[in-house]
Amino acid sequence: MVATGNRSIPNTHFHKHWNPCSSQKGHVVTHHNQATRAIKRREKRKAKAAKLFPRPACGGIRPVVQCCTQRYNMKPRLGKGFSLLELKEVGLHPCYAASIGIKTDKRRKNRTQEGLDVNVNRLKDYLSKLVIWPIEGKNGKKDTRASTWEERKKSQWHQDRSRHGPVANPWAATAKPKEAPRALTDKEKSRHTYMFLRKVQRDQKLIGIRIKRANKKADGKDESNV
Repeated sequence: MVATGNRSIPNTHFHKHWNPCSSQKGHVVTHHNQATRAIKRREKRKAKAAKLFPRPACGGIRPVVQCCTQRYNMKPRLGKGFSLLELKEVGLHPCYAASIGIKTDKRRKNRTQEGLDVNVNRLKDYLSKLVIWPIEGKNGKKDTRASTWEERKKSQWHQDRSRHGPVANPWAATAKPKEAPRALTDKEKSRHTYMFLRKVQRDQKLIGIRIKRANKKADGKDESNV
C-alpha cells in the first residue's frame, strides 16, 4: 500500500503470533483463570470479615451526599465522612465517633437543611442498632460505654456486611409525582410549544431592558408634564 497525500505512514499489523515457541512470541493473552480468581477474591473477603469481627465488614458508616456538577447533582452517593455539625447534632465527639465506626470529614460543610436532617437521622438509626463490646481499660477499669451482655449475646453470630442502609435521596419526598400518560387536549394540540418556549426565553432575557425602558419613558412623561 502506497501512502498518498499528507497522511500517516500505514503501519498496521494483521498477523498475531499464536505459537509461543516461535522466535516472535506474540502479545496474545488468554484469561482462562477467571473462575479461580473469583474464588480467591471471595476467600479474601471472608478472611477480611473474620479479621474485623465483630466490626462491620464493609467499614465505617459514611454519610449520604449529592454528586458534583449540574449533570449529576440529583444523584445521591456515599461521602467521605460526616461533618462536625452532624456529629454535634447527635452529641458525638469526632474522636469518639471514629472509635465506634463512624467516618468523619472535618472539611465537609452542610449547605442544605435537608441533607443535614438525612445524615442526622442516619446517625441516630446507626446508634440505635450499635452494639459496643467492652475494652479492658487501665488499672482494671470497666468500660462504661459498652453494651449489656444480653445485647452482645444477640449480635454474637451476626456481622453487618451491608452499607448501613440504602442511600436515600433527601429530595425524594418533596419531588413531584410523575404524571401518568394521557391524551392531549384540544388546547395543547393547537398550542405551538416551540414558539411559546422561545417567547418565554426572550421575555426572561429582555426583562431588565424592558423595565429600564419603561422607567425611562415614564420619567420623560413626568418631565414633560412639569
